[in-house]
Amino acid sequence: MRLSAPALVLTGLFFAACSGSVKSGNDAGPTVCTTPASCATIDPVHCGAGKECVCYNKACVFICQANSDCTGNQICVLGSCSNPGCGGNADCTGGQVCIGGACASPTAATDVHSCVVTPGNAAVRTGSTIQLSAVAQDASGNALPFTGVAWSVGTSDPATIDASTGLLTGVAATANGSQSATVTAKIGTAVSCTAAVKVYGTFSTTNSLRVVVIDEDTKVPVQGAFIALDANTAAAQTTGADGSTVFTLTGAATAHNVHAFAANHDYASYIGVTGADLLIPLRQFYPIAQRAEFDGTITEADFNILTAQQPPPNTGGYPLHLGFFGTSIAGSVLDFSLDNFIGKTRPVTISLANATVNLPGGLILGLGSDLYSTGAYSMYADPGQRILWGIGGNLDPSVVIPLATSLTGGTSNINIGALLPQVLPLLASLEIGEHVGVTTGPSGPTPTPIAQTVTLDTPMHMKVGIKAPTLPMFEGKYLDGVVALSGAAAFPMGFTPLGVTAGLAATDSSGAQTGKICSTPDSDGGTNDCSTADLPLAMAPRNHGLESYPFGVGLVALNFSSLASAFGSGSTGTATIAISGIMKTMDNIAFAGGTAAPTEIDMTGTPFMSLATSTANTVTYSKASRTVHIPADADASTQIYKFTLQNSTHQTWSIYMPPAGQSGSTAVLVDPTAISSSLSDLQHDATASGWVAAIATTSTSNTFASLTGFGNVTVDALGNSLKAFAVQTVTLGQ
Repeated sequence: MRLSAPALVLTGLFFAACSGSVKSGNDAGPTVCTTPASCATIDPVHCGAGKECVCYNKACVFICQANSDCTGNQICVLGSCSNPGCGGNADCTGGQVCIGGACASPTAATDVHSCVVTPGNAAVRTGSTIQLSAVAQDASGNALPFTGVAWSVGTSDPATIDASTGLLTGVAATANGSQSATVTAKIGTAVSCTAAVKVYGTFSTTNSLRVVVIDEDTKVPVQGAFIALDANTAAAQTTGADGSTVFTLTGAATAHNVHAFAANHDYASYIGVTGADLLIPLRQFYPIAQRAEFDGTITEADFNILTAQQPPPNTGGYPLHLGFFGTSIAGSVLDFSLDNFIGKTRPVTISLANATVNLPGGLILGLGSDLYSTGAYSMYADPGQRILWGIGGNLDPSVVIPLATSLTGGTSNINIGALLPQVLPLLASLEIGEHVGVTTGPSGPTPTPIAQTVTLDTPMHMKVGIKAPTLPMFEGKYLDGVVALSGAAAFPMGFTPLGVTAGLAATDSSGAQTGKICSTPDSDGGTNDCSTADLPLAMAPRNHGLESYPFGVGLVALNFSSLASAFGSGSTGTATIAISGIMKTMDNIAFAGGTAAPTEIDMTGTPFMSLATSTANTVTYSKASRTVHIPADADASTQIYKFTLQNSTHQTWSIYMPPAGQSGSTAVLVDPTAISSSLSDLQHDATASGWVAAIATTSTSNTFASLTGFGNVTVDALGNSLKAFAVQTVTLGQ
């Protein structure tokens, strides 16, 4: 389902091409020009000899070729004369800062009407730190880029905070207990906002284990969570008001398995725990019908405005409209939720195809004035503070229709894996918009949708070239290619996309994949073997209040060929999906637009993690024995494993395990129904396969004990320190 959108777009284009009834919707207005050639006579100053113009909406539109074609200090950016852009404050001078990709004066404190601290609640242990941020807002609740927040805590509170950065440190909380602290963020003299922090004292009781459970989304303590130690479900304990419970340890065991369950939450198990202090974040679970819903609209007129704003070649008034809207990825990219991207599906009649299909609520498709009833879209968000985003615009039929006409037999023969790397680069011509700092929560059994339209207003005018390491191998050959994703790493609100493309593995003279990356299409026109691995990516600048957060760039290598068998028409969904990804965060990416060479992002310093390719390191799961087994580490850099089960309602059970070289490579799960009849056993109706992720963080000093303990890096904050990961499907054995 998640991969149906490109196929539907191309199918619609195919029928449109055959019908001969495409209407651009741009034939209104006075007749000024009829062809590009006529512009030389109509506007000889801008369109005379040596100049290039197009006839858009019957008006002549000048296309610049170089900076010299522009006046003043403007530069030529993708055919349009624009003010010089910026990727960060380092690109600006004279006291200006980078706002929405352009150098401008900083936002004045008097322009800020309100603010929100994120996270609004937090949990920290004495001696550990947590980073807080403030989202400044105007009178309409829109986020503003702002620097100069003044941070403080109460003089008697068990925490200190850096007054300029918002980095909070837990101090002097009652040993083995917890205390509360209030953090205040102040903007100027008139605006302030607060956050509540629970500070847990150092736990040092001999032969004891403290377990603290917090809500992964809202960061508040979870009271009444059931905690089982090892297989002893009869002695399960419940957490108190501060989310904690303490177990007295007996016997000679030095490592323990801890299982956590709570009403309206996903489940979690931590295997091979050796420390005395354990933090367990549980993600809230609500059926999709009860999740926070945001509704917006987009019209043909909105798409036509985008066409007018987009530089050539899109000044042709392309009638093919595409948009998709969603919410930020909380936690880390490993927590990507299909529910948040797809939401509730809706039946949509594609008139040219004479077919009704179920489409995601956030997907917009249109041809001219016909938006196929998708002009109203819905987004679904996890509880907490989130970002709503959208990507949309108009596509060139001369590029897309050949892809559609190459398909035979209708949608049943669409090769999703082959199609994806051809479709994703086309998104570079679209525009992006965000609404930052939306506070959400479960809406109950009959949710009331919240009206919140996301305006698409930021073109992808920044050019980068990503140097990729050699692709990993799976089942004896290199993976097929990569998806490259750029975004704003605004954790804990979430990762928000700013650009996406794909590249294919280069092949040698015999057709064998070499492990190097080629862009799609090859940016050099096929004149070399892509040995530079310089993958071109167009991206939007940070905007709408995201300017203070770092850029995040990810490369995800995968076997495209398996996607068709896993998700295509008639598939069983049991094909093995193998994914290996690397992440990099940067405070700034230097702006490069127009004819300038792309800004290089070198990601070769981090190799892709190896994938399990033999029985010696293949993860298995047995339903009968409720056992996860990792016989050996496929990659030596693995610091922690996350194995995930999911049932038909998308409720999940996350099992965290240490590297196989340590004790705990085998996990035996308990039956939650043996603890309480209010709990259900996910494995009874688990989907046919689970997922296992091997994870490495930016610091080699991080261990399974430190990541699951109550330190500076915790499993709910991996998005801040994720460096590499390898994910594979695991067939659930009976």
